[in-house]
Amino acid sequence: MSAAEVLSRAGAEGVALVLEGDRLTWTADHQPPVDLLTSIKAHRLEIIAVLGAAKDSTAEAQWLAHVACLLECSPGYLLEHGYIDQHDLAEQRRIHPRFVVPLIRSNPAWGLERPDTPAPPASEQENSRARCVLTAVTVTPEWCRTYNLYLNHPMLCHACHAPTNRYCVTGAKLRQRYDQMPMEPRP
Repeated sequence: MSAAEVLSRAGAEGVALVLEGDRLTWTADHQPPVDLLTSIKAHRLEIIAVLGAAKDSTAEAQWLAHVACLLECSPGYLLEHGYIDQHDLAEQRRIHPRFVVPLIRSNPAWGLERPDTPAPPASEQENSRARCVLTAVTVTPEWCRTYNLYLNHPMLCHACHAPTNRYCVTGAKLRQRYDQMPMEPRP
């Protein structure tokens, strides 16, 4: 029996094999069969290798997506044009993407190829938009005013205590208005 077969059988039995660091553990809502536990022990190192590779590929994909979001392009574009290769994914995924972006932008070909770059598909645009952080530059001016009114009031009012959600009448109204104010402009 191979590691893939053991993982498949464990999944069928309702046993989740989890890799915690270098340790292989299992969780289930019932006691698994003894022969399954014996198979898991026999193929422990192979299962750790399979789960570790899956974990690494997920982390690499997330890192690449983050870099692409910062560069406002698709992950496929970075791979297709050679700005990032498989070795970069393995070696640099532990480096924060904001340090990698200036290196990619410093490539002389980056400025030449960018105007002809097709826009990412709509589904990727939505996903990248969901990961983008809203800042004072991207929010509406109304939201900024509401935020400042709400934030400044508890600092001056002795009856308000924001950490415990205790507000005076004015503070409660400002908090409610702040909670209901959308950050993004409405279409």
